[in-house]
Amino acid sequence: MGSTSVSNMKNATTKNIIEMAIAFSVMARVFKANSSKQIQTKLEEILGRLEKEEYEALHSWFCNWFIKTIKTTKGGPSSYGQAAKMIDVALKVMISYCHLPEPSVAAKIIPRLHCAVDTPIMLHLKRTYHIGKGIFSLSQVDRHAYEEFQFYLRKEAKSAHLIAVEYDDILWRKLNRKPDGHEAGR
Repeated sequence: MGSTSVSNMKNATTKNIIEMAIAFSVMARVFKANSSKQIQTKLEEILGRLEKEEYEALHSWFCNWFIKTIKTTKGGPSSYGQAAKMIDVALKVMISYCHLPEPSVAAKIIPRLHCAVDTPIMLHLKRTYHIGKGIFSLSQVDRHAYEEFQFYLRKEAKSAHLIAVEYDDILWRKLNRKPDGHEAGR
């Protein structure tokens, strides 16, 4: 296979993974119909910048761009919590599961990935740590609340001897599955 074919294949694979990650986040339905393409473009850009830039700065940059750019289906602004869930799930799939952009880069980034906060995880944190008063959905989560949730998720992960993105998988399954193994209603 020629270098152009390999490059085209790698590019197509990356685009497919990003599309799957966006769909997996279940957040796409919350935003205006044309938003997925914009989000995909920004996630591709982040993936290309991971080797050169600090992860937290890229995460913050994406969330701020998202809030300014992406509108909900009702036409209102998106929240930091919604933006963060989108990037956290997408980067988890791309970096932790698929080892993009390259395995060596992914290995360095995986410990920095954030837990993806969904409603059941948010409610767990509110009950356990008495935080997030007055917040009942991701649309109400601002940067301060998001950072507070991440602090406690990292604390729980550390006590379980896991990194955050590993703990995220365990906690998500625990909170989003019924005892019979079926997905809980949202």
